Amino acid sequence: SESILNLLTNIRNVTDRNIQGIQATVAETAGLLEQAREVAAIAAALEAGSSTSDIAVPTNGAPKKARGKKAVSAPVVEDGGVENN
Repeated sequence: SESILNLLTNIRNVTDRNIQGIQATVAETAGLLEQAREVAAIAAALEAGSSTSDIAVPTNGAPKKARGKKAVSAPVVEDGGVENN
């Protein structure tokens, strides 16, 4: 019974490390997605003729234009990526 307890303890330790790795991966993926949206917003604004100084990209939400202008957002496709236009 002691060997079973040791085996279960080892399995639990591996599972805990895997969970930490998954959580880190999810956080990094969310950060990369936000960066992709910011780049897409800047590219869309440049295509529309705006200067980059007119673009305000908050870190906690969708990219927006500064000075009360209409918001610029990057379309998101079903797989969570940013659509290429």
